[in-house]
Amino acid sequence: MDATKYAELEGEVSNMRAVFDEWADGQMKVMQKCAQDHTAALAEKTDGIRNLENQLRQIDDKARSFGKLANQHASEERKVMAEVDDLRSQEQVLKTKKNAVAAEIENDVLMLQKEKAALSKSDQSVSTRMAELEKGARFYRQHFGLAFERVGSGGDERLQFVFTHVDSQNWERAFSFCLRVDSNDMYHVDACEPAVEGVPELVKDLNATNQLGTFVQSMRRRFKAMV
Repeated sequence: MDATKYAELEGEVSNMRAVFDEWADGQMKVMQKCAQDHTAALAEKTDGIRNLENQLRQIDDKARSFGKLANQHASEERKVMAEVDDLRSQEQVLKTKKNAVAAEIENDVLMLQKEKAALSKSDQSVSTRMAELEKGARFYRQHFGLAFERVGSGGDERLQFVFTHVDSQNWERAFSFCLRVDSNDMYHVDACEPAVEGVPELVKDLNATNQLGTFVQSMRRRFKAMV
């Protein structure tokens, strides 16, 4: 090969090398640019992944916190419901006690009403008996020198009989006894002055026969037998 052709070939090779080098340099720049873009995109995506991971951790923390709160609220709700059930049980017990006390009060009121009625009836009976005694005593005062008066009050009310004209040596000498009627309409003699024998038997006959006149005459005869 002559020098001219060699020089031409060498020039073509040099041109081709320059073109290749230029192309290669352009490709390198493109590749570097792509690498930089990829690196930037990777870094951006990595940052995005980190942000997402942070957000996921925050969400997980919130979920756990909400879970704890939910469990706490559920526990408190169960506690409140237990207290409500206990209060309802206490309310039922109190209602039962209230009904029992109300029944006792109602029964006590009925018993009190019965006792008041019985006491009223007894008072009326005693008053009636005392009125009969006074009526009989007025009769004997006119015929046997008998005086009488009510003594005591209420349930201790008695009728006192006082005889004179018994002792012929002293017509003003007093012989007395007290007669009372209990809630069962039974007669009793208290404070006999002077004391005479056989009074319990006379009172027994009086309660059996209800003959007040006979009893008063018998008491006068007992006083008379003493003088």
